[in-house]
Amino acid sequence: MKFVVRYSTVPERAADLPTVYPVHKAYLDAFEPAVDIVGIGTFEEPLTHGSMAIFATLDAAQRFVAGDPFVTQGLVKPSEPVAWDA
Repeated sequence: MKFVVRYSTVPERAADLPTVYPVHKAYLDAFEPAVDIVGIGTFEEPLTHGSMAIFATLDAAQRFVAGDPFVTQGLVKPSEPVAWDA
């Protein structure tokens, strides 16, 4: 079982995304690829469609979302992790 989190961009904070991205990327890189995060990225037109992350475990999803600078600084709103039978 994997866990999916969808993110919606907060339109009034979209201009801040490039500034916060380096901190978000460093945070992302601290997680173990293929152990914690299966995949992460934006959809076409992220301001409209947002982004998605797939996590290996519920714990990884919760830990990542709790400290993600995009989330903590109010640039995106995450969904609750949803179990995905991949």
